[in-house]
Amino acid sequence: MAHVLLDGGNFFHKKVADHRHACIAAWDEMARLGYAAVTLGDQELNAWDLTDSLLNASPLPVVCTNIEHRVGGLWRPLGHRYVITEVGGVRVGILSVFSEEEMPRVSLQQLGARYRILDPRETTRRVARELRDRVELLVLLAHLDPDVMEDYAVEFEEIDVIVGGHHPRNDKQPAQFGNTIVNRSGRRGQVLGQTRLVITPRGELVDWGGHNVTLERTFPENAEVAQIAIEAKQKETEASRARRRQGRAGG
Repeated sequence: MAHVLLDGGNFFHKKVADHRHACIAAWDEMARLGYAAVTLGDQELNAWDLTDSLLNASPLPVVCTNIEHRVGGLWRPLGHRYVITEVGGVRVGILSVFSEEEMPRVSLQQLGARYRILDPRETTRRVARELRDRVELLVLLAHLDPDVMEDYAVEFEEIDVIVGGHHPRNDKQPAQFGNTIVNRSGRRGQVLGQTRLVITPRGELVDWGGHNVTLERTFPENAEVAQIAIEAKQKETEASRARRRQGRAGG
């Protein structure tokens, strides 16, 4: 059974300044695990300096279909506009959508000189149609309101699967709206969402299922990943102590 790993954004900690090393660890771990694509949410865009440095240094495939950033005075795609990967002999196209309605106006104003958000629906429609004939399966990483994801599922028939991020809605399993399967498993790595698809050799989606699991304390931990988390917390503690010492010296 082939699998593809994806993330719908908002995997950074809400207080990035105090949890910088944890954010870096999460990013690096997704790269190590071989995620096919992730998109950025408002948490990552609000931590622009850190996100920008990781984008330039990490192999993690970041897809931001309708977000551009300013480079040398010109607007350029932020990360990839889309990704096409082959999984078990099936060509999978991955695009994303971010709505400025999911970000505080103050943040938009502060970061507006660095990036811009293209019209979500228009961009999704154009890129989905561009990709449809090139892939057997089309996946949208959606950083949208959960109800808006349902609207997108019905409106964009080209899209087979929508993976949701941003809002803390935790669906117990995927659901179908129109002909599109939607899985909204929450945010910040608290829930692991699984969507199972049965696809014929001709690329036809004939069956689907799945379930989402909350990663509670009783959920078995990978020892290597747990050690990475411990080391990240130790670095945060050391950084916090250094800031306090610097503050006392400056006072």
